[in-house]
Amino acid sequence: MKKFFRYLAAAVLAGTSFAAVSCSDDPEPAPIPEFPTPLQQQAVMPGDSYSFTIKPNMDWVVSIPAEARNWFYLDDNGTKVSSLRGAAVLEGGQPITVKVGAENGEPFDEEPTVEVTMTMGDPAESRTIASFVIRQMARDLKFYPALVEEGEYLVNEDESSPLQYRYGTEAKKEGTAALEKHGAFYSARLLVESNVSWTLSVPEWVDVRVHAEAATSGSAGLSEVELRANYAKMPLEGAKDLVCPFSAQRADGSVETLAQITVSLEDLTGLLECERLPAEALFSPAGNYLVDASRVGIAINGTITAPDGAKVIALPKAAYGGYDEWMGQPWVTAEIDPWSGEEKIQTRNVAIRVAPQAAGAVERKADLFVLPVTLNDKTMYDLLTEDCSAVREEYQKYFVTTVTQEASNFLFSAQNSLAMKEQGVNFELGATMFDSTLHRYCDWMHNDYDFYYKLTYTNAYSADGGALDVVPVSWGPKNYASYKIYGYNAGSAGGNLPADNKWIKLQEKRNAATNAVESFTVQMNFDEEYVQTYGDWSKKYAVVVFYDEDNNAIATLECEYDENASIGGGEAGAVSFAYPEYAPMEGSEIKQLAAGDADYDKYAAAYADFTPSVYRVTFRTANPTMSTIKGLPANGGYNEVIDGTDWLIHSEEAASEFTFAGLMNSEKSATGAYIFYSEGAGFDEAAGKVIDPKGPAVILVIDLKLE
Repeated sequence: MKKFFRYLAAAVLAGTSFAAVSCSDDPEPAPIPEFPTPLQQQAVMPGDSYSFTIKPNMDWVVSIPAEARNWFYLDDNGTKVSSLRGAAVLEGGQPITVKVGAENGEPFDEEPTVEVTMTMGDPAESRTIASFVIRQMARDLKFYPALVEEGEYLVNEDESSPLQYRYGTEAKKEGTAALEKHGAFYSARLLVESNVSWTLSVPEWVDVRVHAEAATSGSAGLSEVELRANYAKMPLEGAKDLVCPFSAQRADGSVETLAQITVSLEDLTGLLECERLPAEALFSPAGNYLVDASRVGIAINGTITAPDGAKVIALPKAAYGGYDEWMGQPWVTAEIDPWSGEEKIQTRNVAIRVAPQAAGAVERKADLFVLPVTLNDKTMYDLLTEDCSAVREEYQKYFVTTVTQEASNFLFSAQNSLAMKEQGVNFELGATMFDSTLHRYCDWMHNDYDFYYKLTYTNAYSADGGALDVVPVSWGPKNYASYKIYGYNAGSAGGNLPADNKWIKLQEKRNAATNAVESFTVQMNFDEEYVQTYGDWSKKYAVVVFYDEDNNAIATLECEYDENASIGGGEAGAVSFAYPEYAPMEGSEIKQLAAGDADYDKYAAAYADFTPSVYRVTFRTANPTMSTIKGLPANGGYNEVIDGTDWLIHSEEAASEFTFAGLMNSEKSATGAYIFYSEGAGFDEAAGKVIDPKGPAVILVIDLKLE
């Protein structure tokens, strides 16, 4: 019995043990991946992103196909990647955010899509959890013309803007662009706004610049574009209605037109532009251009912009009016730089030169006309009327410059009459010696070829403008070779002054090759030592005697320093508006009159004792208050009204400049005249006349022209 229980207990224990073993070998069920509900296809714009959350119950991987990376990416804390991975989210844990981004691009011909896949489990199981699409865009391009004012593009003054120019506000997809002259080029400017890269197709003679760089294409965004005519390839006869399309290329290689601009260019065969050629130019007898009182040039230097074939024609004016019927050898010449290069329009330098006057020659004038290539077969006679009295109306618009060359004072002439006037210098040629006392002391200087000159300085700086040119002669006396200075009231009367005398010297300028004297300047200085020695220094004389190579006296130059001397007008070109201190009213002008002109003959004859210079001053306003005229007789001069006393205002003020304070009773056009004397004993108010007037005199004919 005991043995049975022993076996039973053993059996029970064995059964219990077996049961225990059988229970521990039973496997647990494997976990199941829990994928999120798939996100339906979402549209996303280029450059934007879309975020959604997941809560995986297992380790996970989220990915997009490698081929989708052209358009899409996954954001890993700011890094663009193709896949993300992470651990399971425990119960109660925070969900994980997945951000899908779209690359910036131009999806114009397709709609890129992507499926986002999530992988979990072992073995791995993958499912699509989201899909995205980038919607196709429409290509768009429009343009805005640049704003222009007085032929110039308006510059953008907004410093914060990247644009250089200002543009209109009306967007255009079709428009016209006339290539017109702006600065040095025929051009048009546009602001192009596009969401796609573009190309502009133009003819070969149109150069395109994008942001100032040579290019015919641009990128999406804003582009400043210039269309510029190429001077080497442009059609001179012009062009009309040339359609130039803006286009973009599709993915399949075809081209889509986005906008178009119609380009035109005027006929330029007759183009002619002249710059730096003044309306009036004064030349010295030696042929130098008197730029102003401080500058003397050898020529007028300007430019001519035109096709090849433009030319300059000089029409010499006759002293009696009109133009010289016998043109002869031209004394005005124009030198134009030679044509070079391939450009059909070129800007070339032109130099206007004047031949030196012969000894004793009178003043001469010529009008210069520049003709375009379309008229290069015309001669000077074609430009004139049959009687040569005027230029035909159709050619008058080609006038550029009136050239005046001063008369030659025989052996010596002023180097710069404008400088003489400014520095208070008077230079004259007389028939006899000016000072009778000096003549008495120096009567031995007479011979058949004597020329008597007088040079007067009025201040210590007069010598700066007192240079004299030596005029070569081919007749009579030989040319000046040497000189001597003889004193009067400056040492012993009639004595030859030594070279080291204290107050008068002559500085020569000789030709380096021939040693001939070309010009000279007389220095008249009154220093303290001279004043102490000779007393009165306000007026002193000396005479320079000039000799030829055979030591024959050929000319005398009486030199005078007189602070009170009257330096008056009367020389050609001496009277002018006082630029730049005052500006004449618009349309006003001054012109010197010559014998044969009706006004000259009318007024000059009445004052023949003064041999006046006569000028016509034209005003087109009744109150030319700022029109100041300079070059009139100064130092005690007077003026009076000699015609038009019922409407002209008289001024007693003595000055070398006369300002018109206004005109009276000027409701209609009228003509009157002033006369200006260099000296006078006063003004008789009752008679309206200058008392004991003295010359030289200048007459201003006032021509008031009102509409």
